[in-house]
Amino acid sequence: MAGLFHLTTAAGRRVWRLGVRLAWITGLVGLAIVSGFTLYAVTMLPPLHPWHLERLTEEFSALRHSNLDFAGYLEREDKLFAEYHDKVAGWNSRDEAYLFSRFNPASPVNLLVDGAPYNRSFRLVQTQPKGQALLIHGLTDSPYSMKALAGSLHARGFDVTVLRLPGHGTLPSMMVKMSHRDWRAAVRIAARDVASRVAPPASPSTSAATRPAARSRSSTPSTPSTMPRCTAPTAYC
Repeated sequence: MAGLFHLTTAAGRRVWRLGVRLAWITGLVGLAIVSGFTLYAVTMLPPLHPWHLERLTEEFSALRHSNLDFAGYLEREDKLFAEYHDKVAGWNSRDEAYLFSRFNPASPVNLLVDGAPYNRSFRLVQTQPKGQALLIHGLTDSPYSMKALAGSLHARGFDVTVLRLPGHGTLPSMMVKMSHRDWRAAVRIAARDVASRVAPPASPSTSAATRPAARSRSSTPSTPSTMPRCTAPTAYC
């Protein structure tokens, strides 16, 4: 029995030593990979540009601005893009990377969109809209990606609101400051505003002379052909 215990203990010590060695080897290999990639990035990759490093301070924040309405959100965007244009104006305009970037107003990239401000929230309205639509772009995108869909819905008679989510449409560096709390707060603000624009359903008045007839009709089960049809005046995408 003592021999079996000694054998088991010796085997356990060997397994423990083997595990420690494997852990050391794994750690050293991981360290070598990280160090190698860091050295490659420092020596081979191009340097970061201002749009990768600089930050904008006027961006919407759920902690500071969640009490805004949609008009206030758009005013916040005005301040944000004013800050953005001031910051871009101070960059080196002779830098080749800047010349062909979307941050240069005269670059081919900007000329393709003809200066249209579709990186910002925008709204297309009708005189007598059939309903309201709120469009929300995806991660790392901007309202520009919703332009075609917004135009299609607008052509069908809808008012269309396209929301720019916080952290998008300005500098790539702002992506590191994004938070799902900011997105949710911005969507709530836009959704409340769009919902407030939905016209209440018409309720036809019933005169005293027609009320008995209305009561008699209500006692008869409705057939499928006479059932009221419901529509959804507000769409969210």
